[in-house]
Amino acid sequence: MSFVCNLKRTGASLEPEIYGLFPCAKELIKSKIENPDGVFSEYSPWIDIYRADAIIATEDEHNDLIRGGKVTMHILSNIPVVINKWDKFATYGLIPYKMDDVKAANSKVQNMPQIQASFAHIALNYRTLIDKGIKGLLSEVDNKIIEIERDLKTSRIAENEVTNRKFDFYESVKLSLNAVLTYAERYKLEAIKQATSEQDKTRKQELNRLAQTLEKVPYLPAGSFL
Repeated sequence: MSFVCNLKRTGASLEPEIYGLFPCAKELIKSKIENPDGVFSEYSPWIDIYRADAIIATEDEHNDLIRGGKVTMHILSNIPVVINKWDKFATYGLIPYKMDDVKAANSKVQNMPQIQASFAHIALNYRTLIDKGIKGLLSEVDNKIIEIERDLKTSRIAENEVTNRKFDFYESVKLSLNAVLTYAERYKLEAIKQATSEQDKTRKQELNRLAQTLEKVPYLPAGSFL
């Protein structure tokens, strides 16, 4: 089994350099062997635990769109920040879990409305996020909200329901974007914490670079892919 591990520049083109498993893939396989109960997995059933908590915590919010944003904020404010020893970039990490905990969490909310996106792998418009940052997206959302508030003052009663839904949608988007910033800040603080106690010079530099990167992104536009 082999993966494209990096790219080496040859003239004007990029040629893939193929060899063995990624170092992180080797670590993942080792962790899965050492933890046969499924604690480590490329699938993320642990999200069910924190989603269930969020659904219960927001049950007093009856607006489905606003609740969706609050669920996102609750999850990203409470989900453990895990930086694995092979991580050089911010990701969600491999969060320990037990399947009994997942089943118990799901049983708590089985009769409650579920808030979730498609199960398909979705390719988002990352170029917009890279170019504008969340700061730019929040600015666009605020402008949309101002437009909608103006429309609500001039629209007929029959139109208000649709306009209100638009307003709720953008308020939910705003909550979700701020949730991402909350998680990024928590991730940065964890990187700083680990760097402080790290004895390996190379790993300390990696963690410090990660924290420095999160000082800028995702709030501001990205300047590189590091």
